[in-house]
Amino acid sequence: MKPRTACRFLLVPAALALLTGCEATRFEQAPLAADASCDRALLGHWQSRDVPGSSERTELRVSADCQLTVTEHGSSGARTTDPVRLHTARLDGMAHAWVDAAWAHAHFVDGGPQLEPGEVYVLQYRFQDGVLEILGPDSALAAKLVRAGRLQGQVEETDFEVFVRIAAGSGRKALQQPGLFIAEDYFFERAEQAPQ
Repeated sequence: MKPRTACRFLLVPAALALLTGCEATRFEQAPLAADASCDRALLGHWQSRDVPGSSERTELRVSADCQLTVTEHGSSGARTTDPVRLHTARLDGMAHAWVDAAWAHAHFVDGGPQLEPGEVYVLQYRFQDGVLEILGPDSALAAKLVRAGRLQGQVEETDFEVFVRIAAGSGRKALQQPGLFIAEDYFFERAEQAPQ
């Protein structure tokens, strides 16, 4: 995971990722009805792929009851979050996962607009040859879509920060916007066998 400037933001489930600059897109509420249980393909222990020249790595653990914990390993040691409920659902063949925004802010986010109850952070994810790839929202594109009236929401932006809140009525539509979720080179490999 790369060091960033003003804020840190967990994309989830991955490391969730630290963003370049300070960008975040969150949803006023879950954009889809969650599956009764989270995607079983996510269950187990995952480790981020090694990045040449970096000692930092991230571990994800998803329990059989869909609780996510994240451990970040860095030069100052390891830091583990408390567990949070991981929700998943599919739309148009794409897999999405989300967590409570308050949990993300407690562990990973510095700054940004004040949270409202029920807000979530959403990611897309996919598997290829057993590797989990996390795709995060493109906050610049989300802001453009909101400003153009193609999505309902709010944008707070400065020279160095972009924070977008997608309104509840536009959540599903946002997930269907081409290019909203972009590959960020966040890859995770299994550290152990998945639970049965």
